[in-house]
Amino acid sequence: MVTDLAPIDLIIQRAGRLCRHTRDRDGGRIDGGDRRGVPMLIVHGPDPDAEINADWYKDHFRRAAGVYPNHAQLWLTAKLLSDRGGFEMPDDARELIEGVYGDASYPESLQGRANDAEGEESAKRSIAMLNVLKLEAGYGSDQENCWWDETSTPTRLGEESITVYLARSEGDEIVPWAGDVTHPWPSSAVQVRKALIAGEANEGVSDEKLENCKQQLPAKGKWGLLLVLTKDRQDVWGGCVIDRKGCKRRVEYDVVLGLRVLEG
Repeated sequence: MVTDLAPIDLIIQRAGRLCRHTRDRDGGRIDGGDRRGVPMLIVHGPDPDAEINADWYKDHFRRAAGVYPNHAQLWLTAKLLSDRGGFEMPDDARELIEGVYGDASYPESLQGRANDAEGEESAKRSIAMLNVLKLEAGYGSDQENCWWDETSTPTRLGEESITVYLARSEGDEIVPWAGDVTHPWPSSAVQVRKALIAGEANEGVSDEKLENCKQQLPAKGKWGLLLVLTKDRQDVWGGCVIDRKGCKRRVEYDVVLGLRVLEG
């Protein structure tokens, strides 16, 4: 298995997928001992012994830099694995985890990245604590133990997304993209990052038609956006949305490639 550099706990998790089941030399499932030889995990990433600057990880993995924001922990992972040359599970689990998430030191140039990541994690913990319900209080009208209608209570941490209901015009009506199915609007919904789509910009569609359509959406469209598409070319439909900066963006829906937000 070859994996890009990631936090040590994720590296351990990925290593667990090696030789998960016993197989023969051709990969077929068998009973008894594995016949494929010694499992090998190769971690691909920047050299932990090279000159370390603030962009040590970002220069190598530009897109992943935001996925794993604490680059100090990534350096500790790389340094630990490089110095050890390998590990065995479960014997080495404690040493690996404490070597990254304990009090180990790392290059001062990565301090800023570590501070930003730790600050963000602290903020997320604070938001989580504010949204915790007191189970012992049970159901009731206690304002300290309920969520307001407009409260955002995500089930997982990460970048915010929004539900977009795809539709198209047919005569005088706006109909769900999925067509005549059991649950047409849920089947026509896609999840999109709020950074890409934050508002509606359905051009050429009357407010009355839009409002009539939204009455059919789940929760009458309260928790999502309506995107009315028109056919541009074979199997490609287009429309407009508003991005997080308030700018109008063109979008395309391809029956093969799915929904794409085009550059402004």
